[in-house]
Amino acid sequence: MTKKSKSINIAYESDASQIKGKFSGASGFEVIAPKSIAEISLVVKANNNIVPRGGGTGLAGGAVPSGSNCVIVDMSKMNKVLDFDKKHKKIIVQSGMILDEINGFLRQHGLEFPVNPSSHSVCTIGGMIATDAVGRRAIK
Repeated sequence: MTKKSKSINIAYESDASQIKGKFSGASGFEVIAPKSIAEISLVVKANNNIVPRGGGTGLAGGAVPSGSNCVIVDMSKMNKVLDFDKKHKKIIVQSGMILDEINGFLRQHGLEFPVNPSSHSVCTIGGMIATDAVGRRAIK
């Protein structure tokens, strides 16, 4: 599990919504980038104020930290295809996988994930699910 330094944390104070994080207390927030479900489990068991973060492209402020002793769980290290079944058109990926990377994989098999928000080159599938993201082809 990777802990990010305090100097990097300024990038995590907001997302594409431009809402700034609100902190109480001197501790501010901590950023952790787990690489496995086991590491996420440890973070969840040890912390009460958790903010999961995908690509930070959301427009609703869902990835913005607030309160005291906030822990941002940066999902970018969990970015792999876990399973693929072409016959049933089913793919299982980790939540930090970027949409364009998913579609790059699927294109090799003549398939695509049709939901395509304008942030497709940087948004993560976990963030898309968390924010109910749509795009110009969401009804396809």
